[in-house]
Amino acid sequence: MYTPRHFEETRLDVMHALIAAHPFGALVRVGPNGMDTDHLRFDIVAPCDESPRGTLRAHVARANPVAREAGSEVMVMFASPSSYVSPGPAWNYAVVHAHGRLRVMDDPAWLRDLVERLSYRYEEMLKAIVGIEIPIGRIEAKWKVSRARSETLHATPVERDTVRG
Repeated sequence: MYTPRHFEETRLDVMHALIAAHPFGALVRVGPNGMDTDHLRFDIVAPCDESPRGTLRAHVARANPVAREAGSEVMVMFASPSSYVSPGPAWNYAVVHAHGRLRVMDDPAWLRDLVERLSYRYEEMLKAIVGIEIPIGRIEAKWKVSRARSETLHATPVERDTVRG
């Protein structure tokens, strides 16, 4: 992602807050048939020793090809709402790209916890899904929210609620 320095966001807590506020991400991967994307609802888990940038969790149907691509390098893109800024032309938006290796999780307790956290529906669903986990290996963000390039741009990106025009 092209990110001029004045639009770069490096604070991990701010990036995690955007993911938490806008958890519907686009999982991008290169599969046997080339580039592919799955749109999934993700949960962001706090950093730990194993994954100092945090971990993304979601679930997919067992029949989804993602369930057979453990170890694949993937990227998940999250975005806030965007808006046009006049006069311009200019466009306001905030995005986070999280990169990592895909893990396929088949443990029923892990899946139950994930499903309870995401949707409060479980039991029947557990037989039809597998979990996926992506310890974030690289994370980057861009907050292009104003034509002005002042330092106040980074004051409170997530507290700006969503990007305003």
